[in-house]
Amino acid sequence: MSGRGSPEPEQTAYWIEQAYNIYQEILTADNAPTINVYHARLYKKLWEHEIFVEFVLDPITEALMSDKEIKHVKELFYIVKFTSDDAEKVKLYHSLRNEALKELDPDARQRSFF
Repeated sequence: MSGRGSPEPEQTAYWIEQAYNIYQEILTADNAPTINVYHARLYKKLWEHEIFVEFVLDPITEALMSDKEIKHVKELFYIVKFTSDDAEKVKLYHSLRNEALKELDPDARQRSFF
């Protein structure tokens, strides 16, 4: 990083990857609840399609920098933005979300989301 300006792109990419890895490590811990398994799968899909930052990290950053009340650190794992200025990204997000849901067994899907 040079001076007090913005970090270099390589450094930013490194931080983003580290954040993603931390999420995956926490969400996939032994005996993780189904909701965590779902989010880990969803986040992996978002990462692979290069929309993880826009739909996960950006909303978390906005929440942390705003007056939004965060009562528990777990809330930070489930802040996801469902909109974008890019309609194709929104379609992709919803498609990936549906894929991640379908990967859960029906009983787990029922317990976690209904």
